[in-house]
Amino acid sequence: MIYLIRHGQTEWNKLKVMQGRTDIPLNEVGISQAKTLGEKIKNVKFAKVFCSPLLRARQTFENLGGRQCIDVVYDDRLLERNYGEFEKTEKSSFDYNLFWNLTKNVKYKRAECAKDFFDRVCDFIKMLENEYAEKDVLVVTHAGVTKVFKWYFDGLNDEEIGPYLPNNCDVLTYSTEKRK
Repeated sequence: MIYLIRHGQTEWNKLKVMQGRTDIPLNEVGISQAKTLGEKIKNVKFAKVFCSPLLRARQTFENLGGRQCIDVVYDDRLLERNYGEFEKTEKSSFDYNLFWNLTKNVKYKRAECAKDFFDRVCDFIKMLENEYAEKDVLVVTHAGVTKVFKWYFDGLNDEEIGPYLPNNCDVLTYSTEKRK
């Protein structure tokens, strides 16, 4: 089973601004969210832990408690999408749903296009299916990455990808059995 966690709250989450690759720490609420979540999953024995190298994801993992002794793999495929020119802006300042539209795959000046982002995350998902079938793995990452997991496993369409947003420190679970 894949336990997919979106990182805890940051100040930019609170302000509702885009924080792709900007390395923002958790705020006090985010630290508390991670500690609370740690209590809920403390009895799960993970075969492996994967984490985005960005600070907010690393701090979320560290605050889950009791998991520091687990071998953690910091994987760049779990980095948040590069928001480029949209970094530190509000969703309402640009066409956010078009930004996430995989079919249209708009190319931007600096932001990572949807197809490249989806390909990167899907490569990670396929690795999990191949190497961790029927094992419990923990993945600590970002909202954008959760969109790709939701699209891959639950079949979100282009109109559903953009609006989908799990709460900070939500846990989504997916089977690691290889799909046909």
